[in-house]
Amino acid sequence: MEEETMTQQASITDRLNKVINHIAHDGTINISDCKYDEIRNFMYLWNLFEKEFFKSGSKYQLPNALKQNNLSIDQIVIDETFKHFQDRYQDTIKLKKLRLSPENEKQVYDTLTKVYISADERRQTIITIIYRYRCNLFHGSKEIASLWNQEDNFIHANQFMLACLEAKLNIN
Repeated sequence: MEEETMTQQASITDRLNKVINHIAHDGTINISDCKYDEIRNFMYLWNLFEKEFFKSGSKYQLPNALKQNNLSIDQIVIDETFKHFQDRYQDTIKLKKLRLSPENEKQVYDTLTKVYISADERRQTIITIIYRYRCNLFHGSKEIASLWNQEDNFIHANQFMLACLEAKLNIN
């Protein structure tokens, strides 16, 4: 029975690869490739992150998602994630591609370009960007062929969400 399930799974993966490559007109995409692992992990992590930090899944709870939990999140993860986003999104063209609301775009840009940034501002900016990854992944342009280009973004987003979940659940 277990062998049959694994064969079915391989068959689904192979068939899915064919569908993706047909739609993307690419022919080189292989979702079994490890570069797609971070995208899959993002989907799982966002689901868990949303469950633990957003009551009823409301985006309007973004500003307080971590603050109200008073978590001790690994500062190295926060610093590395913020630095990655700072390096990437000080370029206003890339920031525009996130498709933030005008209010959030100003808040994110202002925070990314400040000299002194509070811990709350860093966390808020990180969550806002990660939330946009989620929105763009599920509601965006559907350019699956270019998702692997976002691997570094998903790695940093995943590390941050995982650190938050571990802190909340007391998992060391």
